[in-house]
Amino acid sequence: MKLKSQNDINASVGDVFAKMSDADRWEAMSRTRGMKVSRIPNEPMRQDTEWLVKGPYRGKVREFSIRLQSIVPDDKLVFISVSSGMEFTVTVMTTALSATETRLSVELVAKPRTIAARFILQSAKLARGRLLTQFRKRMSDIANGISDDLVA
Repeated sequence: MKLKSQNDINASVGDVFAKMSDADRWEAMSRTRGMKVSRIPNEPMRQDTEWLVKGPYRGKVREFSIRLQSIVPDDKLVFISVSSGMEFTVTVMTTALSATETRLSVELVAKPRTIAARFILQSAKLARGRLLTQFRKRMSDIANGISDDLVA
């Protein structure tokens, strides 16, 4: 299953990419949501940096890993996330529309790794419209947050 979102932000591509690639910021946001996050290695983010994440989701404690598969400065970040039954690929792209405007594109691709995950994903496909609305709302909130941070 694939979900896509695009948002335009009134900021330079370098500023938007810097916010999207700020690992400390994302880790802090996850911790405020009750997640335990550890970065391996505990150094600045670079290709093959991995995060182990554990926390509550839908009434159960979930564990998953996130690995930065590739990074192209001021252009693209690709993350691979693996849990017990699913694999997610998240691609974040920043495109300069002008010197002061950037398009933030996020694509999430979910692939099942087990039969049980295949059933869950099939059920999610039935609710794709609602999931896409929620995904786009969340990405819009993130884009607005970046815009607000850069204006302040």
